[in-house]
Amino acid sequence: MPVGKCIKATIAVIGMLLGLAPIAAPASCVQGAPPAYRDITYISVEQSSLVDKMHPKYSFTGTLYPTGPKGVHADAWLTAKHGTRLRGYFVAADQLGTFQRLLGILRRDRFFELRLTPIPPVYLDGPEDGIIVSWCGVTTTLGTASYAGEVSLSDVAAQRFFHLEDDLRHAIFAERWITPTPQPVR
Repeated sequence: MPVGKCIKATIAVIGMLLGLAPIAAPASCVQGAPPAYRDITYISVEQSSLVDKMHPKYSFTGTLYPTGPKGVHADAWLTAKHGTRLRGYFVAADQLGTFQRLLGILRRDRFFELRLTPIPPVYLDGPEDGIIVSWCGVTTTLGTASYAGEVSLSDVAAQRFFHLEDDLRHAIFAERWITPTPQPVR
């Protein structure tokens, strides 16, 4: 066999063997595996304040539904009350794109790495904001609402949370929203 063909055959065999070698990759929805952004199927972003009328009051909900081996469908809804450029009930014109763009922001701003600092119970009249994601049957909530216990609103962790919240709000309101037909029942 000529030397050139021998080298090509050797390279082909090495390539096949490397193709069989296990590659370290995070498992998806496996017990004990760390959260993976690709596994998120639900995103909720809510901002509200009982005392601050300038604080935006809205809620966004996005849900991803697998529809087959490679297909997906998404719902993306917005309810805007005040402090935003919109008021009412809306559906995203590009629901899957909206979901994917918000998922990209969660990844970029490292949602799964964020933590808020607990503080001793005190009565705070402040924002009741939350970001909720579901993945692999697990729901992760990051928020300032008191049902989860009081958290600091002024440390570095809170600033990272508020930065993520601002990024999500800007992306949500940059989307094109349309009025659903028929209107949802209130």
